[in-house]
Amino acid sequence: MKFRTKLLSVNCIPLVLLTVISLALGIMQFQTSLYTEREGNLRSTALAAMTLYSSQGYGDYSRRDDGKVWRGLNQNISEKTSIVDDLKRQTGVDITFFFDDAAAMTSISEKNGNRSIGLEADENIREYVLKQGKQLWCRNISLNGEPSQAYVIPIRQESDGSVAGALMASQSAAGFHAILRNYALTMVIPMLLILLAVFLFIRWHVDWFMQKFTEVSDRSRHDLLTGLYNKLTFENESKDYLAGKQPGDVAILLILDFDNFKHVNDHFGTRPEMPC
Repeated sequence: MKFRTKLLSVNCIPLVLLTVISLALGIMQFQTSLYTEREGNLRSTALAAMTLYSSQGYGDYSRRDDGKVWRGLNQNISEKTSIVDDLKRQTGVDITFFFDDAAAMTSISEKNGNRSIGLEADENIREYVLKQGKQLWCRNISLNGEPSQAYVIPIRQESDGSVAGALMASQSAAGFHAILRNYALTMVIPMLLILLAVFLFIRWHVDWFMQKFTEVSDRSRHDLLTGLYNKLTFENESKDYLAGKQPGDVAILLILDFDNFKHVNDHFGTRPEMPC
């Protein structure tokens, strides 16, 4: 590798690595903050939906012979659309009421426009919410084939506190990913422009340094008066040549002795002093 290329690599590679690491950390931190904000919004919406359901009826949840889900005798969950629709209109968040592991009411629509009644709960929802009674934050969940985020809380029976179902607040991940992509672009493009400017600046300085280095190197290897190799360079070049000499190669050493050359050297070998 040429000396110039090494200089460029030594100066540019750490800068590129530092930029890539900084970009990655910045995007990861922004993504984490987005997830945290989305989780808080969905959790508060799910709790608000639970409060509304709890305030409009009493008794345990059950499924009747016609397949409808009721709470006690006065709240038909399978027919009550106002809660899920009002919350979606106000917050943009879908609400799904699961009884056991199937949706009894939801604001999520299928492609044909019908409500996704009967939508099955995700495996993680069944395991952590329905079986263990825990709240669950889902960063990536598929709802009707669409990537989404969701926060799910258990629905408990009034009589014994057992888990009867789950209430899920969900939102499409499309907008989330669009925000993340736009942020990444706003970070990457300026960084690339800055990197290009710094690279050009470094290359200009490396070229300037190489020019000066070549000038100094030539002066250190040659006699300033005659332009011939100086003693040290001659010895090194001779040793390198003799070390790599192949059979049959011929080397000749010519020595010239000039009489009274000191007068020439004294006159032309030193720079005259500049007048004051």
